[in-house]
Amino acid sequence: MKNCIILFSTADWDEPYWTNKQHTAKNLAENGFDIIYVESIGLRGPRLNSSKDVNRIFGRIKTGLKCLVSGGRQVNSKIRVISPLSIPNPKNNVILRKINELMITFMLKREKRYAQFNNVILWSYHPYVSYLINKIEFDKVIYHCVDDLSQVPGIDPISFRNAEDLFLKKCNRIFVTTKSLLERCICINENTEYYSNVVDYNHFSIPKEITNTNIRLIKSSNKPKIVYHGVISDFKIDLELLYNVMNKCDNYEFFIIGEEREGQKSNIINLMEKLDNVHFLGYISYEDIPSYLSFMDVGILPSLLNEYTYSMFPMKYYEYVAAKLPVVSTPLGFTEYTKGPWLRVAKNADNFKNAIKQSILDGRLSDEESRNAVGDNTWQGRTQKMLESIYSGS
Repeated sequence: MKNCIILFSTADWDEPYWTNKQHTAKNLAENGFDIIYVESIGLRGPRLNSSKDVNRIFGRIKTGLKCLVSGGRQVNSKIRVISPLSIPNPKNNVILRKINELMITFMLKREKRYAQFNNVILWSYHPYVSYLINKIEFDKVIYHCVDDLSQVPGIDPISFRNAEDLFLKKCNRIFVTTKSLLERCICINENTEYYSNVVDYNHFSIPKEITNTNIRLIKSSNKPKIVYHGVISDFKIDLELLYNVMNKCDNYEFFIIGEEREGQKSNIINLMEKLDNVHFLGYISYEDIPSYLSFMDVGILPSLLNEYTYSMFPMKYYEYVAAKLPVVSTPLGFTEYTKGPWLRVAKNADNFKNAIKQSILDGRLSDEESRNAVGDNTWQGRTQKMLESIYSGS
């Protein structure tokens, strides 16, 4: 008997910055499930001024046609990736929706026949899959709600909310990563449970030895080192706040790991690059990030405060903590119920400066503090909890 999970993601499998979706698929596979990983179906309209979006369109046409003709691609013995030949449909146009539904249904039914799956779970990170429930027999229907996608630029919030309300009513379980998402979903379906974002603790707590130009640059400085890692997005990061903090903390070195969001050109980043104490290191692979964090003193989350960011639980928080870094964050929703002396919340540049200074004085976390702070908030721990909930029958 084969147990399968058809997992609808909002991220393509080969994205350089892995998200909840790829990690969860990997851990579900490690728990014995065969995974059909369905890549993004185009929730937002593409930006034609973005070379990344244009390249993605042509790339998806190529992989989508290949997938339509010959099926998905096997990325390992348990995970098969489908690149649906779908038309971006941010306003949920009826005709486009029907065309996309027909193509995706055809591909999934073929995969199901080919692999001869017996028990199939529908696991989705977006709500535009309700139609499948009447076309394919599922044992369970799961909504893993990790972001408020209705607030993402390019997605129509009204049509998204309508689709989400419909899907929530059809789910056996809903898992959310923040309390604000819990409040939204549980009023529609009481089978909603909160599990925070998590981390691969061993990966971030035990860095490997690497030597390169960036590492030598970091080692050469005797000043306290402050780090941010991730995509540099003016939709998620308060760039003005970050620039002011960098200006006020010229006795610290700031290291930015990550690339600027495609299609974004921020004058503030140009100003940051002119500061002597700021170093943009560019994209660093997931495998190497722990090595960089091991040389740092404080991890920062200078997030913008908007409806989208308020409802997110940054994966970086536990990654910093697993790497034994104290954290300074703007007052995102998760900071209201995530406590510990290693987490400080700052509302403005002066607060941020003082919080960084105190974090440096207190020092990095000990092994015991780091382990206790992460607890069972690991990919393995959360996946096990979700599976126990799904099969509990309650």
